[in-house]
Amino acid sequence: MDNFAQIAKNGIQGRHELLHTPEPSALPDRTFELEPCKAQPTPLAAHMHTREELQAALEEKRRWAEPFLRDLAPSLKSCRTFRSFWILNGKNPTTNSGLR
Repeated sequence: MDNFAQIAKNGIQGRHELLHTPEPSALPDRTFELEPCKAQPTPLAAHMHTREELQAALEEKRRWAEPFLRDLAPSLKSCRTFRSFWILNGKNPTTNSGLR
């Protein structure tokens, strides 16, 4: 049994006078003054009540996001090599005959 297990097994053996609750340290006395903000809050969109309003709002967001969603990555050249099974074995699986 290691030292920590031994301590856990023995407990504090009635020595409660050694236990104390630590008091939190005193916080510094800081005050901050708030200044009024000159910016306006973000306007909220109007509520939608019909399917047509929802579809129009979605189309507007799609048009807004379209420049960011373009696929500008160049096409990649494939690094895979294709080996046909029948070329490796020398037989055509459809005719079951050799290539010679």
